[in-house]
Amino acid sequence: MLAAIIAVLLLAPHLTAGDVHDWQNVQNLRNGTPILIAFWGGKRLTGNLLKVSDAGLEFVPFRRAHGRTIEPQQVDRADIQRLARIREIVLPDAESWILAGTVGGGAAGAIAGGAYDATHHSPTPHGLTWGFSGAVIGFLGSVVVLAGVGVVRASPAIVHHTKIVYEGIAPRPTSPK
Repeated sequence: MLAAIIAVLLLAPHLTAGDVHDWQNVQNLRNGTPILIAFWGGKRLTGNLLKVSDAGLEFVPFRRAHGRTIEPQQVDRADIQRLARIREIVLPDAESWILAGTVGGGAAGAIAGGAYDATHHSPTPHGLTWGFSGAVIGFLGSVVVLAGVGVVRASPAIVHHTKIVYEGIAPRPTSPK
């Protein structure tokens, strides 16, 4: 029984991976998909896929052109060593998080202050002051969380994940004649 489980676990990655040497994987990508292309010479480019043919592909590079229009680039299939799809993590919207933290903290503080007033019969109402304090704490908490999100956004290695879609077969070296 244990041997069967180990065999399934060892073979599982190969069952779902497919053939990365199949150009059809690239042809199945949608237009606009962010891609990373590694060339045989070591050069790497990233951009958005425009179209794919049997001979190669066309894409728009990511690099900034300082106000100039970036022209699409043609790449021959034979020049591609590896092509990967870039998946970007979707991070939270800052405005909605700050609003939710402030309102949530204010509501929690007002409820806690009201409950304190109801159980202690204090002549000074605490609901308003505790509500304000909760709103400030909620706001500050959401700002701290969003600062962490900013650090993640500034780190491309954390934000971008790649999945290899295609690997070319190494060209055979030509022998001198």
